[in-house]
Amino acid sequence: MLLFNHEIRMKVPHIELNLDSNLDQEIRSKCHRYQARMKEYHDAKLHAAPHKFSIGDVVFCANMKPNKLVSQFHPAKHVIIKTQGRDTFTLVDVATGNTLIRNAKYLKHVPIPEEVIDSNASKSISKDDLIDGSDPQVTILVSSVRTTLMLAQKVNQLVLVSRKPLRMKVALQQDQDA
Repeated sequence: MLLFNHEIRMKVPHIELNLDSNLDQEIRSKCHRYQARMKEYHDAKLHAAPHKFSIGDVVFCANMKPNKLVSQFHPAKHVIIKTQGRDTFTLVDVATGNTLIRNAKYLKHVPIPEEVIDSNASKSISKDDLIDGSDPQVTILVSSVRTTLMLAQKVNQLVLVSRKPLRMKVALQQDQDA
């Protein structure tokens, strides 16, 4: 071996690659077992639990810059329209139609009452009774949740069908109206 027309007189260090696939698989499986044990320990220590969000759920989104005077979550309702990974979701604001991408730790389910206590009759009303339409206020609540979900499906269809800028959508709509 020559280096700039000089012969190297010392021995060059090198590593002999003697790959033993059985030893490699054994080491990898041992590493995976160790990582699984550490994950179980860490999750138990932090009381980790999987989230319970799914597509179509109505949620509140956390304020990203809260202060003492503002609540931790926005009062605006959002609907989950898409999952992006294990803990990340695409949301749409029901009132404005804006889309957001948020992690599950910044979301909270909108409370839907399982059982409503009627103060006038002093009896409890189950969720099945709400659908029958016996109480007009509760019927309005249930119908608003249904319309929220239907709106989320329509927004999801719009998002999937067309990703054009808003100015193009307005121009297209004006052309169709004319």
